[in-house]
Amino acid sequence: MSDIRTGYHYTSLDCWKKIQKEGLRPYSIKKPQLYEHFGTDTVQGVWLWLQRPTGLSHVGCLIFQMGTKGVIEAVLLHVQYDWEKILRKPGDRYCYVQLPHQGTIENLEYHDGRDIGVIVTKRIPPKNIDLIRAYNLLDAWGRL
Repeated sequence: MSDIRTGYHYTSLDCWKKIQKEGLRPYSIKKPQLYEHFGTDTVQGVWLWLQRPTGLSHVGCLIFQMGTKGVIEAVLLHVQYDWEKILRKPGDRYCYVQLPHQGTIENLEYHDGRDIGVIVTKRIPPKNIDLIRAYNLLDAWGRL
């Protein structure tokens, strides 16, 4: 029996075009907190936010996507996923890994540890993913 939940995912507009055909496929995620459980800081999966980020957290997620992918357009996705498919601690099938996140861009802290992510270890099909909104960096200043 599955436990279907809702999460949120940020990515580039270009990636969204691919996701509409292929779904969200696991990719390499590197977080120092993973080391204590897995002996490595890197796992394969899909990062999802448990709650929809708001305010500075939301803006930081968009800027992070734009900066790391070298684009000016990013999207926020609404994702339905099976809770049974999230990352678990080895040897404990009931201990799901949840990652409180702190994030900065240089000296600006946009995540202060209250935003929590999970890592889904399996592909999420396109039918479980909807676009909430696309964002263009230039729109923040009224198309300079």
